[in-house]
Amino acid sequence: MNYLLTLIITALLFTSSLYAEPTSLLSISNDSIKIVVNNDAVETGRLAIETIKGDPQNPKDDNQPLIFGRPRPWTSYTTVLIDGVAYVFGGQTQKRAGKSAKYGTLISQKLIDNTIITVCQFNTVTVTQKLSLYHNPTTKAKDTALISYELNNTDTKSHNVGIRIMLDTMLGSNDGAPFRIGDDAIESEISFSGNSVLQYWQAFDSLVSPNIIAQGTLSDPQSGIDPPNKVYLANWGILADYAWDTPYEKGRSFVRTGEAEKDTALAMYWSPKPLKPGSSYKVSTLYGLGQISLAKGKLSLGFTAPSQVVSSSKADLLIVGYIVNTTTQTANQCIATFTVPDGFKFLDGNSRITIGSLKPGESRQVSIRIVPNDVKKGLQKLTFSVESDNLPSNSISREINVLAQPEITSTWVVPSQVNPGISPYFDTFLTLKNNDPVVIPKVSLQMTLSKGVSLPWFEISKKEIERIEPGQTITLNWKVRADQGTTANIRLGLNLNSPLTKPKAYVRYVTWSRSSALLTLVPSDEVIKEGTYFYVQLNAQNLSQLEAANLQFDSSALYLSRTSPDLWVRKSGQSEVFTESEDHVDIQPLRLSADAKIGNTAAIGRFYFKALKKGATTLSLKHQNTETNLNLIIQ
Repeated sequence: MNYLLTLIITALLFTSSLYAEPTSLLSISNDSIKIVVNNDAVETGRLAIETIKGDPQNPKDDNQPLIFGRPRPWTSYTTVLIDGVAYVFGGQTQKRAGKSAKYGTLISQKLIDNTIITVCQFNTVTVTQKLSLYHNPTTKAKDTALISYELNNTDTKSHNVGIRIMLDTMLGSNDGAPFRIGDDAIESEISFSGNSVLQYWQAFDSLVSPNIIAQGTLSDPQSGIDPPNKVYLANWGILADYAWDTPYEKGRSFVRTGEAEKDTALAMYWSPKPLKPGSSYKVSTLYGLGQISLAKGKLSLGFTAPSQVVSSSKADLLIVGYIVNTTTQTANQCIATFTVPDGFKFLDGNSRITIGSLKPGESRQVSIRIVPNDVKKGLQKLTFSVESDNLPSNSISREINVLAQPEITSTWVVPSQVNPGISPYFDTFLTLKNNDPVVIPKVSLQMTLSKGVSLPWFEISKKEIERIEPGQTITLNWKVRADQGTTANIRLGLNLNSPLTKPKAYVRYVTWSRSSALLTLVPSDEVIKEGTYFYVQLNAQNLSQLEAANLQFDSSALYLSRTSPDLWVRKSGQSEVFTESEDHVDIQPLRLSADAKIGNTAAIGRFYFKALKKGATTLSLKHQNTETNLNLIIQ
């Protein structure tokens, strides 16, 4: 008994170790799915996705892979194309997937705020991979992974950059389930590009009783997801061996050469585009669970559509209906019909689709695209129905929640009064908050300035926010500079735009508080002796511009040998600021240069004298309505 018990415990420990997560992994999860990232010395940054409880209504999809990669992900990888050269993102590999490609330098990989962030450097282009859990546009549950990349050009010249995300898809133990896109169930190699790239694709093994339903979202304007330029579906071996340019062969089997089972994979391409110095380029996609409403019958139906839409959205919505003939006889003259609420417009203008005959066991899928157009807010019903000449009709409905137009609340802090004599720069801060339950994508902010102010070289007038999540607050800063010669109040404008919100325009006014310059005369020596040379320095505090001034002195006590404007005055092209005479110096109007300040004080220049005789003497400086005197004792 003791020996048998020992064997049982050993077996249990061994079995549990097979499913224990290796320490060389990073992961994030919730009740629905888990994202796993390789943190080993090789294949660092490669990912896999698996279910935890998956769809709570479907116990068959618990603890199942959606991307191949247990225990360590390695088959899915991302390619960065820079000036025509393909680099694989992350750590190098000795295995098949990307083995012969070039690699960059792995900078870091960390788990921060429930996001796995990996950074790689490719010469002067830095690429950041971010993986996080995301609300599914179809299910509205957080059962999908947001896969995003940001490419930053740190060089002083432009580079052409593109990106390819390759996913080795898998549904539990099924590595060959067809991709279902629009009207097609795809079971062999094919490529889509341009307008043929639809919003999402699904994959499942059976419509009547699916074990797992996977969904990849290629485009979702309401989430700020831009579509790839091309989607390529092929067997994994083809995409594993070629990091970018793949020998395309339409209709080629999903079965890899020399093998018997299908091995599906897909690659999403964002074509190369110029990336200017200091600029960035972002791409993202979603992959996780899908959802299909089912209605059993002799003509069994499946129906999928987004679960919500913002009433102000101008983007079209893809809705798909699935049909399968579960009987032993052919279904004749089948017609499918989509019914939508008032306010939705059919993009293709046809809601009734002729299918024709369906043989026993045969399935078909049909799709339409609709656009909201003054739709009533709240829960609305979408219906998919099928009729046949010889089999009973069937129908199924899904609810779609039409949300009111979201609004971004904002606070723009701009100083009402600025003294450019103290500093020619001032800051403005714009705080934005999304109080609505939807993502607000592609928020654009454009600053406009009136005459008299400008943006410094390091600042940009237009700033963009990829997305503002529900409840999220974001603050942006602009630094503004007063131009030389600014004398009046100035106007700052700011325009806010996004695809979902109403345009907003902000206006603020700033008053220049111009303190008269405080002029001082500072002698070079405390003790001045007869017959020696010395100088007097002219300083100004809170100087934005110096009006015409005049320095007078007693020519019998002091001899003016020369004058010398300060270096910044000479650099600014105002070297003729001093005009010398026997008993006075005329000082021309002077404007402050940005590099002239020393704290709040600017040195204007020096007057060089020779002390001619002993006794008291005075230098008098007149500026506007003020007079500044310097009393000297010559010993």
